[in-house]
Amino acid sequence: MTRAFPIVVCMLFMLLLTVMARGDVIPAPFSMDFWGDVTLDGEPAPVGTEIRTYDPQGVWCGKFTVHTTGIYGYMHVYGDDTTQTPDVDEGASAGDVITFYINNFPTTTNPSSPQWFQDSIQKVDLSAVSGVPLETTKLLDGADPRPIIFDVTGVAIQFDVIKSSGFAGEVTVKRYDIPPPDVPGPDVLPHYWEIISDAGGAFSATLSFNYTDEEITGAGLNEARLKIGKYNEMAWKTMPTTRDPANNTLSTTISDFSIWAIGYEGSLPVTLSSFTAKIGSDEIILKWNTEAEMANLGWNIFRSEKRNGKYVKINSALIKGAGDSAISKSYEYIDDNISKGATYFYYLQAIDFNGKTTRSKIIVATPMTPIGKLVVTWGDIKSH
Repeated sequence: MTRAFPIVVCMLFMLLLTVMARGDVIPAPFSMDFWGDVTLDGEPAPVGTEIRTYDPQGVWCGKFTVHTTGIYGYMHVYGDDTTQTPDVDEGASAGDVITFYINNFPTTTNPSSPQWFQDSIQKVDLSAVSGVPLETTKLLDGADPRPIIFDVTGVAIQFDVIKSSGFAGEVTVKRYDIPPPDVPGPDVLPHYWEIISDAGGAFSATLSFNYTDEEITGAGLNEARLKIGKYNEMAWKTMPTTRDPANNTLSTTISDFSIWAIGYEGSLPVTLSSFTAKIGSDEIILKWNTEAEMANLGWNIFRSEKRNGKYVKINSALIKGAGDSAISKSYEYIDDNISKGATYFYYLQAIDFNGKTTRSKIIVATPMTPIGKLVVTWGDIKSH
């Protein structure tokens, strides 16, 4: 037993090095789409969960961030373009078995050993076990003045006794010891929390997170600049934060549960409030608004004539973003290369100063004859 333990540790270390050394996804003209249910630790995977795919050679050929709890897709997994770029291995070849990871944890697939075939779609359900610290407590009444302390995960919740009366049920806290999803900068603690509850009714509470001096110095952060971030759809929102350096805690007031992280305000990226399509006389007018932007270099717009088809970038030059901005900003792009009666699907891609990209959900527009008007908000159509 004593001889086997170092061997197991070595194997796990080598596996981690292999995953870390695999580089990034290289888009290619050939792809296959996967979709399905995704669970982590026996529960529907939360929003922000990252899914990655690799071909048998270890090439990272697909990634997807969960936007709807427990569901992923459609996830583009790229194939190797041996004609145009013979010296670059972008991904899989026909018949290759694809390997999935959920938040860098090895994943079980159903059906097993899914294979890659160009321009096809397959439902593959995913599940993984992370060993995530998890604490659940029974909340008898939100009017209880005593705070709920989650010692293992380092979280405390103090409910407002007046505004939370009748709020009762279970509250569960999970701590994921990996970097939070969709954060463009390095200035964050390398873990995040998910808090969920089956309780009904409105509430108001003070949410507090504990941290250690070693965590702050290890991440190279300045304690005086730390903020709490709340994950909402594709982006993070910086919360009003109260710091207590003497007790190593950060606190904020909440009225709902979500995914949370700690970092600098500049590391929590774009907050997209709307994305709409309006039918014009001979064009489709795309408009979007942001509540705030952080390190946002700019935007690309992708379009397809099929919901699950191949999306092509339609803007010739990057649409300049606001960089770091705490005020709302509006954008507009006119797509005049359209045919009446055709249906078009669009999504936005935001690029930060480090080259990291995030994308919006998909909207749809159909120019009709005679021309009418159609407005679709980006939240009306779910990305699966």
